[in-house]
Amino acid sequence: MKKILIFLSLCMIALYGNDTLKHGWFGRAGIGIADLVHQAGQSRSQSVFASLYIDGGYTFTNQMELGYDVQIGSSPNKLSNGLPLVGIQSFTDLPTPKGGGNIVSDMIIHIGYNLISSPKDHPLYLGTGLVINNFAIGAVNIPVTAIVVNTYLPLEIKGNLIKGKWGLEYLASYDLQLQSAIGIQGEIQETKQLPINGGYALRANLGFTYQLSQKYFFFATMIFRYANLNASQKTTITTIADTVMPGAKPNTSNEVYYPKSHTTYIGMRFGFGF
Repeated sequence: MKKILIFLSLCMIALYGNDTLKHGWFGRAGIGIADLVHQAGQSRSQSVFASLYIDGGYTFTNQMELGYDVQIGSSPNKLSNGLPLVGIQSFTDLPTPKGGGNIVSDMIIHIGYNLISSPKDHPLYLGTGLVINNFAIGAVNIPVTAIVVNTYLPLEIKGNLIKGKWGLEYLASYDLQLQSAIGIQGEIQETKQLPINGGYALRANLGFTYQLSQKYFFFATMIFRYANLNASQKTTITTIADTVMPGAKPNTSNEVYYPKSHTTYIGMRFGFGF
């Protein structure tokens, strides 16, 4: 299979020449909306997640490609069946909260090669890079916030096919966990960071583009992401003496940990690019 792909790549170069294959700067910006579901142990959090998105990069004449994606967004969430961080309910006198908020950021650095290219599109790209994902989880009237930080090595395949003004684009990636940890902070005496050993993520995109002019286009993309993490190590935390959160118990200690979890992100992204 590898020999076939290399052969096809060489055929494209021989047919068109390096200088006529599509290359140069590219970029896009848009907004996204998605159903974000986070299941940690028995706890379930669901929200309508809104985000801002940009990507960009450069395709060299030899069809090597270097690029990046950045997404950041937030949303209120609906909580059921307890809190995602086991043990933190003991830090409040109030009933278990039914809501809170999420902040999510993703940064992806891509490096790879367009195995099949033409003067107008890149039907097949294979690459890798680095994925950095941050997921902050908070609950109403709980004096502790958890931030899950993940780094992955992505194995990506993507491409686009353009016919006239319309284009079809796709992406599939298996993200190998390099390092994950959960940071615990808030009205506690000492910030803690607990390693999470074991996990992975899957990403898939499918969308279309419409050429608005010779340079600019509109895009709409369906987005799917699934992340699976093992449980973290356990630690004991203690609240500070002068807590200000309503219902928070001062000078209270308890053992906490982040249980085995999975997160699903399904949504749409719209915007403009060049």
